[in-house]
Amino acid sequence: MRDVITFQGKSVAELKKAFAGSIEDYFAFCARAAKRPRSHSQASSSCAPIQRLHKDVSAAARRAGVSLNKFVASALEKAVRR
Repeated sequence: MRDVITFQGKSVAELKKAFAGSIEDYFAFCARAAKRPRSHSQASSSCAPIQRLHKDVSAAARRAGVSLNKFVASALEKAVRR
């Protein structure tokens, strides 16, 4: 999703209520701006390559015996030094 939706609460119930309110506000904003909100299927299909990459990188980190964060940091450091 390219738009930012924020919400907060001090309990699970408050978070759920705030989340629902934020979604309603988002749809109202889209209606006022004549903007089509992104659907779940659009968001899911655009995230699929990232989800596959995350799975592959996580597996590589496990094989290397390091945390995912350490593995990614090391790969980024190598890429920057090239």
